[in-house]
Amino acid sequence: MLLEKVKKFFTRPQAIKAIIFIAFYFIMMFVVAEYVITPLFKNTAERIYDLPFDDIPEAKVYMLSSIFDVILYIFLIIPLLIGYSFELQYDFFHTVSDKRYGKFLLISLGVFYVGSIMASMLANVIYHDSTSANQESIESTLNAGRVAAICMFTAAVIIGPIVEELIFRQAMFDLLINKYVATIVSSFIFALIHVVSSTGSFRFMVSITLPYFVSGLLFATIYEKSHRNIWLSIGVHAISNCISLIIALNA
Repeated sequence: MLLEKVKKFFTRPQAIKAIIFIAFYFIMMFVVAEYVITPLFKNTAERIYDLPFDDIPEAKVYMLSSIFDVILYIFLIIPLLIGYSFELQYDFFHTVSDKRYGKFLLISLGVFYVGSIMASMLANVIYHDSTSANQESIESTLNAGRVAAICMFTAAVIIGPIVEELIFRQAMFDLLINKYVATIVSSFIFALIHVVSSTGSFRFMVSITLPYFVSGLLFATIYEKSHRNIWLSIGVHAISNCISLIIALNA
């Protein structure tokens, strides 16, 4: 009986598609990026600047890295846009045809920032002046020149939110039927992928993971409360990233 239930759970059309795209995302981010994109990036950098990779100025490395990040995200987003074309079109139609979604978006942004500020304050209490490797990389890229900044905005404000919301909200909620389980699991994994390159003490890791986890919880709540309209969580995600980048750029 249990085996039949498990089989039925994982053979749902939505679950099959979700599994395919979640696997695709992690293979691209942690296998292709590590063993294909990174060696290609280093080789390209050495050819362009005619220097050993370790001798290339940091700003130039971040500039070229930002271009490769956009390329990676393009390879990620194209299959996702095709695979979830129906859901994206359906939700978009309801978003533009229902004026209530505009008000919901503004309220969601307000709630998101209140929650984010509280999470950041708690993170600083846990470990003072905690900054993840991901955040340090963003700030270094923004300071690496105009091309790097444009690529960063493209990845973080346009492509990234669509990719991450389709994976961590659309796909994971399709896979994990229970909304509470989906919210916790998707938020936890969402947080982990943003701090995976960081190292430090347990307190430090908790402090840098917490804000991302809370962000994941808020995105998931927005997605669920909007009747699973993916464009609402994408909108909040994109706007919040844009504001964060503008603040970082002018800091």
